[in-house]
Amino acid sequence: MSVTYRTAVCHDAGDGSSDLIVEIPPEVLEAMGLRLGDKLNLELVGKDLVLTPIRDSSQGS
Repeated sequence: MSVTYRTAVCHDAGDGSSDLIVEIPPEVLEAMGLRLGDKLNLELVGKDLVLTPIRDSSQGS
């Protein structure tokens, strides 16, 4: 598995929830096989925020 690093812009959702809105460029979405509405796991590793898709095991990726 190869590891790719990208920089993305994060914005406060502005609704008091402490949620973030992460702007993911279209080419990254395509490379990760993501579509609008897909869920991501976010993990803080050192100073990096690591995004990984949450796959539904019943769909048989």
